[in-house]
Amino acid sequence: MCGALKVARSGYYAWHTRPERLSAAKLQGRAQSDPGHPLAKNLLQQDFRAKAPNHRWASDIAYIDTQQGWLYLAIVMDLYSRMPENPLIHHSDRGVQYTSDDFCSKLDKHGIQCSMSGRGNCYDNAVVVSFSDY
Repeated sequence: MCGALKVARSGYYAWHTRPERLSAAKLQGRAQSDPGHPLAKNLLQQDFRAKAPNHRWASDIAYIDTQQGWLYLAIVMDLYSRMPENPLIHHSDRGVQYTSDDFCSKLDKHGIQCSMSGRGNCYDNAVVVSFSDY
């Protein structure tokens, strides 16, 4: 199995024996967009291939329950590193963090094109959600 996945045995067993993480069902309803903010068109359409670095980025936020309360881990993945051309595409779910005016204006300022998943379609951002594996 480790050979097929191209991972070290120690990493596989550490992952395999880790405590159960939050399931998607437990987190359902967390990724909510603000109705006052516009949503971006889904430019990726589940095509997670990139021809060069910095052409397609995907992102997600993992919610981690700790004894001190919730922590939030923002993940941004260059899709070229998984397997970008101009313009760079930043893909995310429809969370309020990604639809905010501040975030969208920063992307625009840097010439980064915004792309967002379809509502309730977990496969649209599966490449990043599988990274955080919450």
